[in-house]
Amino acid sequence: IRLRTGCNHMITKTTTPSWHDKLKFLFGGNPIEVWEFNVDGLPCKIVNEWRYGAKLLVDGVVRSQNSKMFEVAGQKPFLLAEVPTTSGKTRKIEIFLKAVANVKVRVAIDGVFLTDDYV
Repeated sequence: IRLRTGCNHMITKTTTPSWHDKLKFLFGGNPIEVWEFNVDGLPCKIVNEWRYGAKLLVDGVVRSQNSKMFEVAGQKPFLLAEVPTTSGKTRKIEIFLKAVANVKVRVAIDGVFLTDDYV
């Protein structure tokens, strides 16, 4: 994972569905993908359920959700939240999600992308 210059954030994909799980989707299964990162010490998690859409959790609380199955282009934020941090600042978190053969995400904090490309 490449990080933006001077940025100390990292996005890690912690759950990836197997091809077996993806095949089950055709028969009613619900593959789940999870990405994790931190914002000012707050743990953040993106959970994408293929049947029910995606949600952004910050410190275990759902801050944004979208019931669409996917976004092909990934040009607009799929999830958006303004989150107060422990330092008292409010941070704008934007999640861009795109899918063709695989689902990938890109995260922006206060308008600055954390990675050079989708993860």
